[in-house]
Amino acid sequence: MGRTCIHFGAGALGRGLVIPRLVAAGWAVKVVDPVTELLNSLRAGEGYALEIRDGAGSRALHIPLAGVFHPQHDAAALADDLASASLVTTAVRRENLEATVQHLAATWATRMPPQVSLVACENVERVDELLRAMLDSTPLSRGRRDHLDIPRTIVDRICANGWPETTTIRTETYTELAISRSRRPIAGFDVVQDIDAMFDRKRYLVNTFADAAAILGLGRGHAYLSEAFRDDSLLEELAPLLRALQLHLQLKHGLGIADLEAYTQTSRERLAEDFIPRRLDTVARNIWRKMEPEERFFAPLIDLAQRGRLERPSLAVIARLVVLGNEYGGDRRDPLTSLRDIGTTHARESTIDAVYSEVIAEVHRLVSS
Repeated sequence: MGRTCIHFGAGALGRGLVIPRLVAAGWAVKVVDPVTELLNSLRAGEGYALEIRDGAGSRALHIPLAGVFHPQHDAAALADDLASASLVTTAVRRENLEATVQHLAATWATRMPPQVSLVACENVERVDELLRAMLDSTPLSRGRRDHLDIPRTIVDRICANGWPETTTIRTETYTELAISRSRRPIAGFDVVQDIDAMFDRKRYLVNTFADAAAILGLGRGHAYLSEAFRDDSLLEELAPLLRALQLHLQLKHGLGIADLEAYTQTSRERLAEDFIPRRLDTVARNIWRKMEPEERFFAPLIDLAQRGRLERPSLAVIARLVVLGNEYGGDRRDPLTSLRDIGTTHARESTIDAVYSEVIAEVHRLVSS
């Protein structure tokens, strides 16, 4: 009998990335999810279909599941398996992660395997630290927590969930599922030396790139992300920001420019693919949260300013994104007032204030012209 993994979360990322990688590595995966109708369909099909698009077309795979659990209705059987599983993974999104941790801690407080790896496959920076902080507020004793191995993770794959019409997941060929070095090797996960560098690379050269292109795309009348990434003049407008993001990654993490340019080109090709349509208005939302100083637009520019390497063209791009993002992002405010409020609230040093002041001046020029 193969190794058993209990996976929490039967959404797009869980079934599109995590479970297929684990099954391919030889794990018998049992999934936990609160959606009863979805569980019934997965149980009836003894798994689900994964449709993968590559350059030659698309192909379908059947991804088998060794079992499915509802966290309440199947609590006793789930507890039995959690008491013996050597691997537990999650893909539940940050807002649901604490409830999952509480569930695990309640079970493990009385019945815990001698060794178990807990891997949160969430798009959350330093998610291992977040898990440990959440465990601190549970009844799980320090001694039992010593049984846990919690590596840091990075995940990346574009996936589309067809539920409730179908259990089929559509996805791209590209996958990134990696962990920091851990106590024990975990089949199915790559191990990377500097996972923080890899997380930032993905954060800026995939997520920031996609957000920025989506905002400009809406301003040009595009509807889908693939359209924006096929618009050469739009990407040329973003070029100063991309150069700044690459420079930040070079200086902060020591990543080579040739590798960064190749990764950026791969991101462009992935995001230009129309196999999984992504509406721009779903990508370009939450604009004001993304303009916080620790977030994906301002954080790298603040770092460059602190190093004396920030150039004005990248600030002009950010100002353009502020104006268009405010217009199309679904949360319209006065852009000048909002930027001043963010900068004033979060300013801890003169560099932060200076960067916001420069962008505010550019925004003022744009809205006044």
